[in-house]
Amino acid sequence: HELAQSFAAHGLSLPVLVRFPNILHHRVERISNAFATAMQQQDYHANYTAVYPIKVNQQHHVVKEIMSVGQVGLEAGSKSEMMAVLALAPEDGGIIICNGYKDREYIRLALIAQQIGLCPYLVIEKAAELNLIIEESRSLNVTPCLGMRVRLAAIGKGKWQNTGGEKGKFGLSAAQVLEIITQLKEADLLDSLQLMHFHIGSQISNIRDIQGALREA
Repeated sequence: HELAQSFAAHGLSLPVLVRFPNILHHRVERISNAFATAMQQQDYHANYTAVYPIKVNQQHHVVKEIMSVGQVGLEAGSKSEMMAVLALAPEDGGIIICNGYKDREYIRLALIAQQIGLCPYLVIEKAAELNLIIEESRSLNVTPCLGMRVRLAAIGKGKWQNTGGEKGKFGLSAAQVLEIITQLKEADLLDSLQLMHFHIGSQISNIRDIQGALREA
């Protein structure tokens, strides 16, 4: 009510767009604090970084407010999103998770981002992507940071649950994972493999589904 009254006092007329950046700050801090508490309770000493997928909302002010909290990475799911991420990434570097279909241009863009001080992880989702990554990394003389999206047998009961499981169309099977590891060894890039990505659905209501997926991974 007070906010609505202030519009008239400032000579504003409806409709008015009102933004609440503190809500964004609170949500990021709440997620980070939840992980920090759990890690302390379990005596887990690795780091946690929240990653914001810009497909949710690409507006500049939204992404900047989220990034201002600190220790937040960005996720790109396409070449166009990757270009947007490069424009929004902090100057002092930051984690970028590169998902989605990757052609040669997308891969080259990620490797150039690494050259300018960012930390992009090229997440291999299809076996054919690896050859392009090897070729482009050698062309640019860059040692890439790599990840793999694996297809787990575990399925979470929630939204998009059909995208997971052995019959899911996204991610690498166990046999493909072993094949890629062999290729990485042959290319002397096994140390570049630093990340595993998997997806069992969204809005998972039962913590046991997450525990089961983690055990399998």
